[in-house]
Amino acid sequence: MSHVICDVREYDAFDPRNLWKYGASEPLCARIAHLLKDAGHQVDGIWKGQAEVLVDGIRWYPWNRHPLVCDVLVSFEWLIYAHQFDFKRLIVPLNKINPILSGLEDKVAAFVVFSQEHKRQLLVINPTIRPEQVAIIPVGVDMPTQMAPKITNRLLYSNTPERGLVHIARMWPRLVEKVPDVSIAITYGVQRSWEQNKWRMDNMTEELLEVRRWIEQYPGSVLDMGRINPREALLKVLAESALYVYPADAALPGIVACLSAMEAAAAGCGLVLSDLEGLPEIFKDCAEFLPIPIHDWADLIEAILKDPLRMQVMQRKARRWAKTVPWSKYAAAWRKLVVTERVECKQPSPA
Repeated sequence: MSHVICDVREYDAFDPRNLWKYGASEPLCARIAHLLKDAGHQVDGIWKGQAEVLVDGIRWYPWNRHPLVCDVLVSFEWLIYAHQFDFKRLIVPLNKINPILSGLEDKVAAFVVFSQEHKRQLLVINPTIRPEQVAIIPVGVDMPTQMAPKITNRLLYSNTPERGLVHIARMWPRLVEKVPDVSIAITYGVQRSWEQNKWRMDNMTEELLEVRRWIEQYPGSVLDMGRINPREALLKVLAESALYVYPADAALPGIVACLSAMEAAAAGCGLVLSDLEGLPEIFKDCAEFLPIPIHDWADLIEAILKDPLRMQVMQRKARRWAKTVPWSKYAAAWRKLVVTERVECKQPSPA
């Protein structure tokens, strides 16, 4: 078996001791590392932290003190540090479309993406990447072992607020008027996004301010739950929600997948998504799609909430779809991808 190094230093918030603290990308990195360990490989990790920690059989080294020789280097999202390593195979998993290549793209055995649309966007933005270097591995999801009763007319928003939450805020007065008992759970940390972006002085800042005022205005129906820990508590919120709404409108580039929507589908949430970029390809006919620019979402959401049979059909359809994309299929594809083939990586010559 191979010695694999997983370099996750692109993710500032990654902490192997608390994987579900932020978002879905960080836990996915760790799960890839663990599926390779479970396949028999020796796996080490490198993270942005200052400490060396051992978590579930994987040693995570600090950003500036770590091994430099391996059979397989898995460099998540970028190639900034790849020139430092001596490896036989280089793999770059991508959740984005704009990786920093550092002139090392020819050394990459596989850029791993989620979908055909993800691959298309990657190649458009990065013409030095060859199509044959791109491996499409659709991400998988675990089916929950326990379910919870649905809260009537409970919506769920579980993405970074910059990706469309403001549209729900703007339609909310109309929704409350038409469906008085409507409520929404927001599970992604509005306050953290505000602290990170409040000094940008741009449209994003204005929209986040609008979202914060909306939350304050509707304390009974708008539930800002922040970052939910432990993991089981988040899964319970997903299971209790009736309808997952995601009016993404490309405020951030490269919406090529949506891990939280997959988990919501597995928990039996109906899905209402924008028809943006990679979402229709991944979720196909298990979701209802609306076009961008965002408008008239309130009418559709009202119609679904007032039609329990339609809601149940959407929920069953989403859960059936989730069963067709199991995590085990994703793990098997990754195990096949990690083979030992010599690809030399030398430090670039000085200019």
